Order: sequence, then C-alpha cells, then structure tokens
Amino acid sequence: MTGAVFEVAGGEVSLADGWRHGPAVTKGGRWEPEELTDAIADLIARSEPPTPVYGA
Repeated sequence: MTGAVFEVAGGEVSLADGWRHGPAVTKGGRWEPEELTDAIADLIARSEPPTPVYGA
C-alpha cells in the first residue's frame, strides 16, 4: 500500500480517510509492532475505496 496514513493514539490505530476519520480498531493497551499486521489488514478491508485523484 502506498500513501496510506494511519493515526495512532495510545491503544487505538485508525486508517485516515481523506480529511475524515476512517475505521478504527482499539486494543485497550499499547500496540506491539508485530500486532499491527492483522489490525492494518482489517482496517483496509473495512475502509471505503480511495477517492480517485488527478481525474482518474
């Protein structure tokens, strides 16, 4: 994935969706890097398709 932006705050990771918040997943504690693989795959699967840019 290129250009995706993730927001991380404490135990929550969310996928940025343009200028609005996208889906989020909350663990209830801090994330270890290896735990993010499945969390990120889930966020991408639940997100809206990206808005086309440059007239695409």
